[in-house]
Amino acid sequence: MAVAGEQVAELIEMLSAKLKDIEAKIEADQFKKDQLQRNLIKHTDDLEDLDALLVKQRKLYKQYNMNLDETENALKALGESAKKFTATFKVIAKKD
Repeated sequence: MAVAGEQVAELIEMLSAKLKDIEAKIEADQFKKDQLQRNLIKHTDDLEDLDALLVKQRKLYKQYNMNLDETENALKALGESAKKFTATFKVIAKKD
């Protein structure tokens, strides 16, 4: 019976060690899980920041195109004004 008692004690000791090992692994896995969760939150925040920057970039691109169109139209109008001025100047020069 003493042998059986020793075997039970050894089994309990072995199971206790195994339990501690499993608990350590669970703790390490929980740490990894928490770290991954923090990384996910950070990356989600980064993605939101990138989305906001993309919206700003699109607005700036649209504004750039509008400015380009306005500049092009202003240059055309200036060209037309220059032609009219030239024509008027030629008429005035012929009168003299």
